[in-house]
Amino acid sequence: MVKEKLLTVIREQVDSATALQNIAGMTGGVSVVVERSVLYPYIRFTASCSVPTMIGRKAISVDCLVDGINGLGATADPFSTGQLVLCDEVRLQPKITTDEAQRTAQRTVTHQLGRQFRMIAPFDVKLEAAGTIYKRFWIIKIGNGRIMTDSVTGNMHTLNATAA
Repeated sequence: MVKEKLLTVIREQVDSATALQNIAGMTGGVSVVVERSVLYPYIRFTASCSVPTMIGRKAISVDCLVDGINGLGATADPFSTGQLVLCDEVRLQPKITTDEAQRTAQRTVTHQLGRQFRMIAPFDVKLEAAGTIYKRFWIIKIGNGRIMTDSVTGNMHTLNATAA
């Protein structure tokens, strides 16, 4: 019996056909082909926080994603996930440790709460690790160049020849 590898993936809003169609509409007849997809790792945390207010403390919850390769953190809007059976897709491996990711998430959440509420205060951030999740990016070849399209937002980024 072959054990299948399941990955948790952020649900895509832009499939390969839509990404191809969006780019083909801007190229003016240059050949456009989906070359492959890449699954990019993020370490996910759920933060339970206590924010001081004029009438006491307010409990809030925030999702934080830490880039599994570069170690950059960001709070995240709500998103849905699904399970994906790993086939022959390119899956990048996380390069940062869970401890590094947790320190980054702590700083990120604290900084974001300070900006959101415009105050410096103890926010009592308690992080709960929620595992590694992946986000799909489409690599699309346009003539001799390549563009990477985010499967969640549809944002496009040009790639250097060495990056693809």
